[in-house]
Amino acid sequence: MQLTRTAGTVAPRELMRMHIDALYTHDAAGDLVLVNEAAGGGAPAPRFYLGATADGCLRRFRHDVTAALRAELNAVPDGGTLTDLAAPPEPARYEEIIRRYAPVDKSWSGPAFTFAARLPAALETTFIDASTAPLLEATLPAWLPDVSTCQPMVVFVVDGKAASICASVRITDEAHEAGVDTARAYRGRGYAAHVTAAWANAVREIGRVPLYSTSWTNSASRSVARKLSLIHFGNDLHIT
Repeated sequence: MQLTRTAGTVAPRELMRMHIDALYTHDAAGDLVLVNEAAGGGAPAPRFYLGATADGCLRRFRHDVTAALRAELNAVPDGGTLTDLAAPPEPARYEEIIRRYAPVDKSWSGPAFTFAARLPAALETTFIDASTAPLLEATLPAWLPDVSTCQPMVVFVVDGKAASICASVRITDEAHEAGVDTARAYRGRGYAAHVTAAWANAVREIGRVPLYSTSWTNSASRSVARKLSLIHFGNDLHIT
């Protein structure tokens, strides 16, 4: 199914649903199974996921979470996570419940964004495919195995080398999630914002919704969102 939606035409709660579907694979019951790696074979999904937006929360559970634990987590009021998107969801009340069933390994939270209809003009970028993949070899070689699966893939080239990259790292028929990386020698020059803007435009051209998410502690990634004036539609909370 191909969509031609643009920012402002999709409600925050629907964007959050697309975001969750892109992040994780689901079973027939709608429960989380694995991280949705483009090449397949992702790690187990978190036991609990909360996606908070201004028009409601979405909660998801990994397929092996018991009915008793689900009921307790579902009974927690949404609280301030809906009204103040500048504040991260508070994990403590959920962690306390989960710990009664099994230890908590990790909590992770961050903002989720969509793209405005108009993006700042980007510097000239290059699309990566089999013919242009050698641009990654010297500076961003970890991305080479993803060339065939993480499309669109866009780079900014400096001196014949890929300095910064943005690619589709979580993909569904509705939405693509951005993965961004800049080679250490080229960080702090604003290249990430340019490749991210070019990537978002390419995703729209194939009829998908471009999405961008990060952690509250990733200042560089949040800086990209500010430079592009991305639209903050919700907050993530993942507990494993």
